[in-house]
Amino acid sequence: MAATTEGVDLAGGVPGPDEGEVAERIAATEHDIEVRRIASGQQKSAYVSLLQCHPLKLDDAEVVEWDRRSGAIGRGTSVDELAVLIDAIERVCSA
Repeated sequence: MAATTEGVDLAGGVPGPDEGEVAERIAATEHDIEVRRIASGQQKSAYVSLLQCHPLKLDDAEVVEWDRRSGAIGRGTSVDELAVLIDAIERVCSA
């Protein structure tokens, strides 16, 4: 999978999904299944990880824009730079 934001779709300029929706998408991606097929335990695990550390760190790195009050998550200003870096790492690791 390319490191664009295809695993978790964060559309620029559009209000983002809340943490629960992002957790569902992450769980589905981690388990390589459709969102509608994830078990509640899979979503809960992703949700807990997401809330405990990821949003604040990703917001600080400008990978996402996270509204702490509403929980909305959107595309950050450095997500494209991160995608390029991840693509480069994937190319090196798969060579």
